[in-house]
Amino acid sequence: MPASPSVKATTPALAALLIGFLLILCSTPPPAHAAYATSGAIGTMHRSLGGNSGKLGPAVGPQRCTLIQKGCYQSFKHGSIHWTKATGAHATLGALRTAW
Repeated sequence: MPASPSVKATTPALAALLIGFLLILCSTPPPAHAAYATSGAIGTMHRSLGGNSGKLGPAVGPQRCTLIQKGCYQSFKHGSIHWTKATGAHATLGALRTAW
């Protein structure tokens, strides 16, 4: 039995509504209050540059210690900070960050 004309007209509209709803759900940014902690030398460097309202902005991920020589890094909204015991903490932002 073929579908009635009203079902044929409703199906594309319903599909479009569901797709729109899914796009809204998937594109919602994380809440502004979501934050990652900064600590140690990386935290000290971040605070010296103005913290969350400074040059680097807030952290966008956790501190990771996966670099050579047991080095650590953390990514921020406008750059990153890298640390090793031998070199200390260094911020990378602006044109240098873009080039890197």
